[in-house]
Amino acid sequence: MDEDQREIVFSAIEDLPESQAAVITLRHVEGLEIAELAERLNITANNARVRLFRAYEKLRANPSIRGALGLDEV
Repeated sequence: MDEDQREIVFSAIEDLPESQAAVITLRHVEGLEIAELAERLNITANNARVRLFRAYEKLRANPSIRGALGLDEV
């Protein structure tokens, strides 16, 4: 991923609700496992999975993310 793509992705993450942005950041930037990020956020592992799923859905639906990552071409 080049710098422009990275900037678009991070901007889209910042636009997510804080609870979703937090799980994305802990999972993919800090590299925590589901159980670790759930513990860090004081939520259940199932709740962490739900927040991740919802965040992924919003990111996939974001046209700027789709364009930056070439997902519109698939």
